[in-house]
Amino acid sequence: MLIVVTLRQKPDSGERPLNVTKQDFRPFDAGMAVEQMCLEATDQGLSTCVIGWLDCTGIQQEIGTDEEVKVVLALGYAASDDVIRPKKRRSFEEVVKFLN
Repeated sequence: MLIVVTLRQKPDSGERPLNVTKQDFRPFDAGMAVEQMCLEATDQGLSTCVIGWLDCTGIQQEIGTDEEVKVVLALGYAASDDVIRPKKRRSFEEVVKFLN
């Protein structure tokens, strides 16, 4: 299953406008929603893959929306012999900076 996560255009009248805080939290909220879906899927024995390198225009056309496509979440059962490849990540010290 693929879950396409989109962002609505600016809110319609009656909703709080985005410029109230001068900050657009929609991408952050979408990320938290995807995180929760991944956690719940794992809890139910499913595997997930967050896909962010996308043909957004193609996806919009395929699903018939003009909303901004942010991410696609693949959801399903991993093959029983599937091996998770080792992650190549920078060290904690390279990506985190503590401010005094």
